Amino acid sequence: MADGGITAKPTTERATLRILLTLALPVIVSRLCIMIMGVVDTMVVGHFNTDELASLSLGWAATSPVLVCGIGLLQGVQILAARYYGSGDLQSAAGVFRQGIRYGILVGILFGGIIIAGIGPALNVLNQPPELRDTAASVAVMLSLSLPLFMVSTVATFFLEGLGRALPGMVVMIIANVVNLLLNLWLVGGGFGIEPLGAVGSAMATFGARIALVAGVLAYIFWGPSARSFGVRIKAKPSGHLAPEMRRIGYAAGVSQFAEAGAFASMNFIAGWSGALAVASFAIVLNLSSLAFMIPMGLAAATSVLTSHAVGAASPKNAMHATWLGLRVTFCACLAIECLVA
Repeated sequence: MADGGITAKPTTERATLRILLTLALPVIVSRLCIMIMGVVDTMVVGHFNTDELASLSLGWAATSPVLVCGIGLLQGVQILAARYYGSGDLQSAAGVFRQGIRYGILVGILFGGIIIAGIGPALNVLNQPPELRDTAASVAVMLSLSLPLFMVSTVATFFLEGLGRALPGMVVMIIANVVNLLLNLWLVGGGFGIEPLGAVGSAMATFGARIALVAGVLAYIFWGPSARSFGVRIKAKPSGHLAPEMRRIGYAAGVSQFAEAGAFASMNFIAGWSGALAVASFAIVLNLSSLAFMIPMGLAAATSVLTSHAVGAASPKNAMHATWLGLRVTFCACLAIECLVA
């Protein structure tokens, strides 16, 4: 197996820990950046207008469960890419990437279409404040239109992480956050010939950030300094047989993550029964508290990659070693976060 992962040879706990943390750090930063986008949206729109923040929160609540579900469904890209990388079969890893792109586009279009078609009636059925419904629906539509872009960027990022190359994805994610901030500052309050757009402007900023994200990560994969080693620019061998396993791996993660995100999102609608101020207040608390979840999520992703590397290298002993070490490190991280928050 190539650089940065667990080989078939036995590895010490200290060496595995070093590899785990080296991979986990950029993954954690990438996951934190996803949530920081939401925090920035909340800060800029909240400074602009409370009702607009409430509408933004309802729009995000409608789309976040399917967004998180889509991330879970695509988890198979990361796992299989890491497994084939561990076995030295980069052609199959590239095949997983190609299948993942098709699957990600399909998931994004399907989920986005469902939200666009159903958001208006859903807000009425859920008895949300009438003054928030139109803006919240417009926010949800704008976010849904960019779902295919986000899903493709997720596939590309998972592919890089599976190959132990998480740093480029982190850099591109930071750039996307800068784009999101600049567009928020411009579009929400208006300026340079643009009227104030409030919550819808913030959703447009997210759209722009997702364009920057998918363009950056795909550019690195196809034309970056390591592009030839990824195997995505050479003639593809048939890879349709990879798609069923890739989807199967993601089903459980997609369902569980949808349930979790749906539980949090439903609280926005419950808050909506108490008015715009309650929704806006809950949005602030939820965005800030969600940052804490990204650290264990990043560690878990790094653990799954290292475990898959060992599986690909036909080393069950190292696979178990990586798994148990990852569990211990993640538990300690969660315990430290709990102590700090408490």
